[in-house]
Amino acid sequence: MDGKTTMKYLQTYIKEKDYHPELLKDYFLKLSEEVGELSRAMRKGIKA
Repeated sequence: MDGKTTMKYLQTYIKEKDYHPELLKDYFLKLSEEVGELSRAMRKGIKA
């Protein structure tokens, strides 16, 4: 990347590579899982 990546570019890229509207619930659950893992690491002071 050139350091000038835009939100529009990212949205287009994601839609082209991995976009399945029928899986919105699954996307949300995965996002929630990742946020939980990040929260746990931050609470324990773990650096990734």
